[in-house]
Amino acid sequence: MLSPEALDRAYNVRAAIPDHPAIFARWREESLRAIDDLRSEQDYYYGPSAAETLDFFPAHRNRAPLLVFIHGGYWRSLDKSDFSFVAPAFVAAGISVAVVNYGLAPKTDLAEMVRQMLRAGTWLHRHAADLGIDAERIHV
Repeated sequence: MLSPEALDRAYNVRAAIPDHPAIFARWREESLRAIDDLRSEQDYYYGPSAAETLDFFPAHRNRAPLLVFIHGGYWRSLDKSDFSFVAPAFVAAGISVAVVNYGLAPKTDLAEMVRQMLRAGTWLHRHAADLGIDAERIHV
């Protein structure tokens, strides 16, 4: 059995990508540009905790399909605001985008993260008409 330290080393994907700080910086820069360039609504609350927010980038048509993007970070880092760069290509193709935040480990356990994502999906489905999305075409 591996020690906690050995497990941390084994699962440290950042160690395998030495230039990850430059990649993250580029993502943040492109995300800020997306927020500036696109119409969006920031920080919709979909659940009771401060972490349960999403940013919404509407397509330019009614009843658009929706891409729900759950950000990376290995359950313990990063933020939805680092991933807004995914929105422009989808919005240009007529697809709305929701970039979802969630509580991070170790404060939030994996089971609660799953519950948060279920709440996000439920919230988006319930508010589909208000958001101008097709509730039958929500994709994760």
